[in-house]
Amino acid sequence: MKYILILIASVVCAACDQAPLFYTISKEVAPKTALIPGALTKIARQGDELFVGNGNLWRFSGGSWGQMSKPPGTVRDVAAAEDGSLYALTMDNKTGDTAVWGKLPDDEWTELVSAPNLGYQALFCANNVLFISRWNGTSASDMTKSFTLLIWDGPEAFQGDNTALVNGVVYAGGKYYLATAGEGVYMWDGVSTGLTRPFSTLSHVLGIINLDDTHIAAVSRTGGFYQIDASTDTLTSNVARAVIHTGALAVWTSPPPSDGSGPQKVLLIGINRNDNANYGYNEVAIKADGTLEAVPAFNEPGKGAPSSVNDYDRYLATLEKHPVHSLMQAPGVYNKTGAGLPVVFAATQKDGLWTYRDDASVNQPVWNAQD
Repeated sequence: MKYILILIASVVCAACDQAPLFYTISKEVAPKTALIPGALTKIARQGDELFVGNGNLWRFSGGSWGQMSKPPGTVRDVAAAEDGSLYALTMDNKTGDTAVWGKLPDDEWTELVSAPNLGYQALFCANNVLFISRWNGTSASDMTKSFTLLIWDGPEAFQGDNTALVNGVVYAGGKYYLATAGEGVYMWDGVSTGLTRPFSTLSHVLGIINLDDTHIAAVSRTGGFYQIDASTDTLTSNVARAVIHTGALAVWTSPPPSDGSGPQKVLLIGINRNDNANYGYNEVAIKADGTLEAVPAFNEPGKGAPSSVNDYDRYLATLEKHPVHSLMQAPGVYNKTGAGLPVVFAATQKDGLWTYRDDASVNQPVWNAQD
C-alpha cells in the first residue's frame, strides 16, 4: 500500500508541475497548409492590392490571394508604385543571371535591365521611383561595399551612386532615404546624380519605414532602433536593444473608433531574441503627431494597448515561433471576431505566408498559415 500511495502522490505532483504546459497546449491551433509556401519576398502594396513572390507571383485583391502572371524566371523580389507600375526581379535558375521587369496593370511584362551572376539583388519603390541594388562583387566578402544603385525615374535608369546593399527606401520631407547594409542611411534629393550620407555611422540598417510625411523609423540587424526627422535631417533617437531585428516593419492602424476620435497606430517590428527560438514581432505605439517616444516601450503583441492581436498566449503558441521578414496590414479588411481587429499578413523566412484572421474553431482571430 505504501508504494501505491507514493506512486499516486508522484503522479499528482507531476500533473501540478505540468499545468503551464497544458495551458500552452490549449492555446495552440491546428496548423494549416500555406497557400503560398516556402521562402517569400517582401510584401509590396499598391492601393488596395498587395503582392508577394515565392518564385511565382501572387496578388491580394478583393479579400483573397491568387496567382498572377509573372515574367520569365524565378521571382526573387517585388516592388509596387502608386502610379500602377509593378516590378519584379527574377533569376534564371540555370545560369544565375538576373533581370528586372516592369508592367502597368493592363500591359505585358517588359524587361528593363539584366545582369549576369546574381547581379541584381533588391528592388524598392518610393514616390513612384524605382531603386535597383546591383551587386558588382565576386565573393561574399564584397557584399557590403560592391554595389551600384540604379534609379529608374522615367524612361531609363541612371546610376545614382556606389553603395552597400540597399535594404529599404522611403520618401519623406521631399527626399529619399535609403537603408543600407554596412554604410548607414543614404539620402538623395531627387535631382542630383550622387547621394549623401547624413547617417553614415548607423550599422547594417535592415529596414526603414515612414511613420508619417516627415518622421522615419529604421532598425539595424544588431538591435539598433532609430528615429529620423526628415524636416531637419536629424537623428532624434538611437536606442540599442538586446534583440536581432529581421528588417520587417509595418504601421498597423486600428479600426475607426465609434466616437470619431481617429484611429490609433502601432509600429510592428520583426525580431529574433538572440536564442534562435523566439521570433515574431514587437509593437511600439505611435503618437498622434506621428512620432514615437525617444525611448519607446517595446511591447509583445497582446500585452500593450492598442495591439494588433487580442490574445497574447495564442500569439506565443503561433507566429512567435517563426522568423518574420515582412509584415503588412490588409488594406481595409477587418476580422469579424476579436473586436474587429484588422487582418495582417506576415512573410516568414521559410514557412510561407501567415495571416492574423478569424478562426471559427476558437471564435477569435489567430495567427496561422494563409490557406
